[in-house]
Amino acid sequence: MNTPVSSFVKLHSDPPFHAKLQEDIVEGDPDSVLRDEVRVFHGLSVSGHVKGQYVYVGYGRKKDFDLLQSHGIDFKGKIAITKYGGVFRGLKIKAAQEAGAVGVLIYSDPADDGEYTEEHGYTAYPDGPARQPSSVQRGSVQFISKYSGDPATPGKPAYRNATRTEGDNIPSIPSLPISYEDALPILMALNGKGSKVSDFGQEWVGGLEYKGVEYWTGPSDVELEMKNEVNTRIMPIWNVMATIPGHISDEVVVVGNHRDAWVLGAGDPSSGTASMYEMIRGLGALLRRGWKPMRTIILASWDAEEYGLIGSVEWTEDFGDWLSAHTVAYLNMDVSVSGKRFEAGASPSLAWLLRQSAERVITSFDPSKTVWDARLDGDDFDAWNADKQGLMMDIAETTKMGDHSVKPLGSGSDFTSFLQRFGIASSNIGYSVGPKDPVYHYHSIYDSFTWQEKFADPGFHRHVDAAKVFGLMTLRMADSLMLPINTTQYALELIYYQSK
Repeated sequence: MNTPVSSFVKLHSDPPFHAKLQEDIVEGDPDSVLRDEVRVFHGLSVSGHVKGQYVYVGYGRKKDFDLLQSHGIDFKGKIAITKYGGVFRGLKIKAAQEAGAVGVLIYSDPADDGEYTEEHGYTAYPDGPARQPSSVQRGSVQFISKYSGDPATPGKPAYRNATRTEGDNIPSIPSLPISYEDALPILMALNGKGSKVSDFGQEWVGGLEYKGVEYWTGPSDVELEMKNEVNTRIMPIWNVMATIPGHISDEVVVVGNHRDAWVLGAGDPSSGTASMYEMIRGLGALLRRGWKPMRTIILASWDAEEYGLIGSVEWTEDFGDWLSAHTVAYLNMDVSVSGKRFEAGASPSLAWLLRQSAERVITSFDPSKTVWDARLDGDDFDAWNADKQGLMMDIAETTKMGDHSVKPLGSGSDFTSFLQRFGIASSNIGYSVGPKDPVYHYHSIYDSFTWQEKFADPGFHRHVDAAKVFGLMTLRMADSLMLPINTTQYALELIYYQSK
């Protein structure tokens, strides 16, 4: 893995602009003084010092680079500036280096924040629900769709003495995340250069000439310089495991949440950790009353998830044969609360278990609603993006799965290796942020206890509800005489996929 050493971004304008690459200490959030505990950087990024013209590339998807290249823009020797969203950040770097770019900057655009923006008259955090302008999204830039886990030991557990390779799922060009505050002067310097991006379709547009940014492609007529220095080395990580032996030892339910965060991680992953530990406290109460589960339960606290699911992937690679033979399901929780909308994802065979469990739990904040009813709260970003920007219409369409409304799982959390490598039925639950929720400062210093208590979950009621649903699913998987696996639903969804 790597840790940040030093970095800078300089726009060679007149006068020159130097990006802060640092989040602000804000009055009202005492934890913001810890902003430098993890500097602004990308996990598994590469060291580099580059200088050149730059180009705005929208969401930085491969099709965005292809579109600009079809309009005559040559990326060789240039730096790409792109906004978060659309695809995983690592794929933005991959598309950029394949197009010939020498560096990438990624910023968070308020146009993708939903209703609560300064543009719509709301005050920025911590006084209000809009984005703090200096907030930066850290995160891994591993090419996670190629393979996840330790880049140097693909397919094998990363023991201290393991044979290691260079790794071919990590970037070869430097990248840095920046705030919208830092991105503004860089974007404004492109005004009038190249093509106006509104000509390429609505989803290309950022903040609609917000704060003087007109959103042009470039290339720029001034140079941008960036340096990223990281310390890449082999370092130890720790998964923390606990087992509740069942009457049946060779049928196992694995339940997990990751423990590492980019900075404070009040939402990601500490909300999920708090909910999972509350569920574990409940299991402890049952054990003291003499309960013993029918099936064995393994509880996992994963490390290094944020770098590329490393803790869970390496563990499954170590025990893959045993897991394939004995694991009946993997139940995952990552972020239990970042907004108001209950989001459910699962293998088709677990979809009805998940829905029925959520239907049995009455919400702590409204006795007239079940957790399942909350899946529409805060609205849905897929639908909002499709309606407002024409973005991700393909995703919005393919996730309308039958009448149970449980989405299929992709990747991005610790269920990935269980499901996609070893074929173990998996699920993932939590309250996620929607376009009508206060802005979630994902992977920022402002993903803090203050933000969680003031804006995301006052009273921490949704934390409790997530724990109840998670616990009920765990008990049903562990104690049902017949496993609650619906093979009929699996067949129906296979037919659905084939029709698409």
